[in-house]
Amino acid sequence: NQTEGMAWLRRAASLGDARAQYLYSQYQPGDEMKLRYLMLSAKGGDLQAGRTLAGWYEKQGDQVHARSAWQQLAARGDAEGRYHYGEMLRLGTGGPHDYTQAFMQYRLSALAGNRMAQYRAGMMSQDGLGLPRNRVQAYAWYSLAATENDKDAVDALNVLEALLKPDEIKSAQKLAREWSQRIAQGQNDATR
Repeated sequence: NQTEGMAWLRRAASLGDARAQYLYSQYQPGDEMKLRYLMLSAKGGDLQAGRTLAGWYEKQGDQVHARSAWQQLAARGDAEGRYHYGEMLRLGTGGPHDYTQAFMQYRLSALAGNRMAQYRAGMMSQDGLGLPRNRVQAYAWYSLAATENDKDAVDALNVLEALLKPDEIKSAQKLAREWSQRIAQGQNDATR
């Protein structure tokens, strides 16, 4: 019964259940009520609501609030939030540039398995943005990002490979294997 189901959902949302607030937001006809319940749900800790809220701010062109929403997700350890917050820090969107903090966010997201964050960590390592330039680490990050044949990561890996000495490539491959094992271990721990 849709009417009864909606009544229970509304009741759970009014009692402060963050997941119910997110689901209830999806049924709101107007932006004002949808935003109200998204904000309540995100504040209550629902990650999907936080991501939806950050995306909503971005679509509205409100980069300051989008950055704040991604920052809150990053602070909670959300890999997607860390990647997006890193993007905003690197680009100076919604606030000042901070390459050091951007790299840190990419690195944390990359170690959680985010391929785009791995690519960005490689890019920043190669260019020396937010950390000293390190082509061996850049190669290792690109190697991880390229495992799903991302064209940009594969291209960057090939360009960098032409610049590195064989022993540097060996070191980078070893580092990539270590990071890959660390990522796999973290994902195994998360599923337990």
